[in-house]
Amino acid sequence: MRIAPDQGFTLVELLVSMVLLGLVTGSVTAVAISAVRSADRSRERAREEGMLRELAAVVERELGDVVPGRDVAGFAAESVTYRAGRGSGYSCGVEGTTVVIRDADFRAWRLPDAARDSLLFLLPDDSASLSNWVVTPLLAAPTRGHCRDGTPGLRLAVDPSLVTLASARDLPVRVVEWMRMRLYQSAGLWWVGAGSLRPSDVIQPIAGPLAARGLSFGWLDGSGNAAAPDGARLLELRLLAAPALTAGPGRVVAIDTFRVVIALRNGDAP
Repeated sequence: MRIAPDQGFTLVELLVSMVLLGLVTGSVTAVAISAVRSADRSRERAREEGMLRELAAVVERELGDVVPGRDVAGFAAESVTYRAGRGSGYSCGVEGTTVVIRDADFRAWRLPDAARDSLLFLLPDDSASLSNWVVTPLLAAPTRGHCRDGTPGLRLAVDPSLVTLASARDLPVRVVEWMRMRLYQSAGLWWVGAGSLRPSDVIQPIAGPLAARGLSFGWLDGSGNAAAPDGARLLELRLLAAPALTAGPGRVVAIDTFRVVIALRNGDAP
């Protein structure tokens, strides 16, 4: 009986197998890389969208209570200087040279600060008039006190004439602080930040990075047309996120944009 000798692969067969294996491996790798890049882009877009929405919420919280004719001191396309609300309540009596604000009615995220805050009192008789909101400095740090009915309150040292008015009736009171919000550049990146107008304060970042000129403010009237700040009823905010991923050949990286219109406090109402 004759036994056939063992036969291996020829050189041509080995070369063809290696070429086919390389093609399959390359296709699988390309698909995997594309899937990873797509996932990265989706995550980055979600992060950018979340950042823009959070920034818009901060701007709305800071500027939504602004009366343009009273609370805006400076305006440019990429910055705004405004008087931000820091608290509100009602007077409930006086103690000596201070006005007492009832604890139960006071809503604020921090105590009034004499170094940075001032107060707005709504004077009686014509509460529908913007001119009846009177600004007064806070003359000293707040202390504990009591309302005329004995309930606890916060004592605020203010102008003596306001103490006299508050002794006879309760007055709406707002705690306000002058702030500036703007687009600024740091380490080659653009950010939105805000800071008080005190010389010792520095701007604090709110959100970013954004594209260059990625923040713009616009004032609108009640019909949505461009208006001067004094006559505005709406604030238009446009945000443009910075692209974090570099576009490759034949690929374009989309840049997230966000637009929101904020209704401002009616200038003729308290």
